[in-house]
Amino acid sequence: MGHVFQGRFKAILVDKDHYLLELSRYIVLNPIRAKMVTSPHEWKWSSYLATILKESKPNGLYVDKILCLFSEDVSAAIRTYQQFVIDGIMSKSPWSDLKKQIYLGNDGFINKMLKKIDPQMNLIDIPKA
Repeated sequence: MGHVFQGRFKAILVDKDHYLLELSRYIVLNPIRAKMVTSPHEWKWSSYLATILKESKPNGLYVDKILCLFSEDVSAAIRTYQQFVIDGIMSKSPWSDLKKQIYLGNDGFINKMLKKIDPQMNLIDIPKA
């Protein structure tokens, strides 16, 4: 974990169908990986407690989008989400699946994104800042 302005800004194109849950879990587990806490419940700046409906959610946090991927029943979704997060403590980082430095998705997603890029654009001419 680092501060907001640590290093260069980097944008990653993410296939939400395949990586939304993995990235949400990765974010919630960052304080544990950094050895700042031992449980996702302990990090007060996390969205975890709001996602499991233990505290009010801030504007802009759409926990329903995550929970509905586990179950239509809210209680079952929360239990499954909690287990999903715990199971992720020892899992590999989703960043290990990063392709071409900016794509997190399967080959179909990458091909779809590549088709949206202007073929006339010379990527070599883009300054690296």
